[in-house]
Parts: sequence; structure tokens; C-alpha cells
Amino acid sequence: MDIDDLRKIIHVAKTQNLQHSAKALFTSAGALSKIVKKTEKSLNTQLFDRIGRNIKLNEQGRIFVLHAANLVHDSDQLLSHFAAKQTRHSMQISGPSIIQDYWLERILPRAVCEQFYIHVDNCYEGEALTKVKHGLAQLGFVTGEALHNVENSEVQRIHLARVHFALAISDQHADYAELVSDLTLEQFARLAFACPKNSAFCGLQRGVGSDGWRDDQWPRNIQFRFNDLHPLLAMVKRGVAAAYLPEYVIQHEGLNALESGQFPQEMTRPIEDIYLIWKPTLAPGWLNALLEKITANLAASQ
Repeated sequence: MDIDDLRKIIHVAKTQNLQHSAKALFTSAGALSKIVKKTEKSLNTQLFDRIGRNIKLNEQGRIFVLHAANLVHDSDQLLSHFAAKQTRHSMQISGPSIIQDYWLERILPRAVCEQFYIHVDNCYEGEALTKVKHGLAQLGFVTGEALHNVENSEVQRIHLARVHFALAISDQHADYAELVSDLTLEQFARLAFACPKNSAFCGLQRGVGSDGWRDDQWPRNIQFRFNDLHPLLAMVKRGVAAAYLPEYVIQHEGLNALESGQFPQEMTRPIEDIYLIWKPTLAPGWLNALLEKITANLAASQ
């Protein structure tokens, strides 16, 4: 019997609920049910009593779990003694650089990274979603927009953050002192902006500036357009232009958010939900263990 299967059965025995165990183990209830039935068939013994849609560990199941727990423990001890520090798994993480540049380190701190060979694949979120679905990437970063019509059976997700946007400026800007306290409509009309040619998340053109600002209501003086986020940020940091950016980018880059009280709240502060995704049916045991660690680290940081 597979050690990972034993781990899953032990977890089901604790919760006695396939749905709850599936959520904790980042898999599906159907997949867990198949593992339980396969094990029962190999033993020619029923481990759980079925009561309607519920399951309950029976006496034979309690004996099995006792032995299974010992096997799992011995396996963990063996791996820890001989190979745990030497074993490194290859992992590809796909997603837009505007997310990866700022969230990769948060979910994979240095101590965790040392356990893997990590290939960081910068691509738009639609491509990242496709790669995860087809097993070409183990993890992906996307926004809620990309997951709008995606079922949990296709990919599962961890919500990383709900991100607001703001008008950003550097303290190197010639008018910084005047602008940073409260941006007026007259100042806004004169302000030079740097914008992406296409959305940094999906690669599609979204409005005039493609950064989410409602240029149809409040047109900007767009002087610079970029195909890449990094030269755009360099231009803003040098004080040549302002930009409309996610707040986590503004904070990370040491920029300043302009107060824009004269603009409607719904226009100046749109929201993007950011998710980490994976394909549960293709996830090996080491990836499930990593996802448990990521979930625990995120919960501890909130």
C-alpha cells in the first residue's frame, strides 16, 4: 500500500468526513473515496461503515489505522534520517510578473525554496491557468477574473489577497510635495502618466491605459506606454511620471499613493483578488505537503 494513501485514510478516519478531509488535503472527496475503496478491496475488509452519505470508522478500521499510523511514522523517520535534506523536487510556477515579483517570496520563504528546484515562468494568467490544468506547471498565480468560469474540479485555489489600486508617485517627482497631500482635479489634468500597453495580468488591452483606470470618465495625460512593468516602474521611480498600480507594488517599490478624494471611490480603488492555483488530481504528495505549509504560513501572517 502507498504511504500517501495511508496518510489520507488516517486523515479521513480522524474527520470521518470525506469533504472535510478533501479540503484539508487539497484533493477531491471522490479521489479519497476511491483510495478508501481500493484499500478495503485489497484487504478484503470494510474499514468504514456507510450511513447514508456519511462514513464511520468501524472496529476493523480502528485496528487498521493504528497499524497504518505506525507505518507512516516509520516511513517518515526513515526518509528523515537518510534522504529528507537531500531530496529536492523540481517545480514550475507560472503567472504574471506583476504577481510573481511580489508574492513568490511570501508564499515560498528561503527555507522552503531550498527544498526545490524552482522554475519561475513569467506569463499572462490565461497561459498560467492552461499550464496548471495540463500539468505543465505545478502552481500558478492568477486573479479572480481568470477563474470566473473555472470549476473547483479543474483547479483548486488559495486566496492570497484582495488588492486595491492607487495613483502612485515617487518623492523624486518635481511636484511631489504639492501633489502628495491631496491631488486636485487641476493637478491631475497636468500630471504625466506611464501606462502599460496591455493589462499586466491578462495581456489584453483594457481601456485606454489598460491598467484599470476609467479614462472614459477621467482622461489622463498618458505620455509613456510600456510593454513591460519593470521599465514603467523605473520611469515612475525616477520621478518622470505617475502610474496607477496595485498598492502592494507601491509599497514594495517605495512609492507614494496620492490622495484623490475628489474622484469617485469605485473608480479610483478597483479590486483584484489574487489566487494561487494547482491541479489536485495531478498533485504529488510533496506538493500537497507544500500547500499545507503555505496555507499555515499565510494563516499565521494574517
